[in-house]
Amino acid sequence: MNKDQLEALTSWLKENVFQNTDIMFNEELWEQEIDKDNIDTDLTDIIASLHNIIYNLVTGEQYDYMFHWCNKIGADCNDHVFDNLLKGV
Repeated sequence: MNKDQLEALTSWLKENVFQNTDIMFNEELWEQEIDKDNIDTDLTDIIASLHNIIYNLVTGEQYDYMFHWCNKIGADCNDHVFDNLLKGV
């Protein structure tokens, strides 16, 4: 993946997931019991966290900005779900 592809992915996620009220305020997405290791399992948090990992691989920096985009519609997300998991590997 190059930086242009990353920018396209980031923009798509921002517009279609993190600023989409149908997704960010969908209680069914927020209450899934899929966690076997006590990792935060909100699907939007998982998407934001995976994006942060990809962003870091491509740019060498953390994105840490999905919270800003979803906060503009009154929502919240965590883009560091896997930090502790990856530190232990």
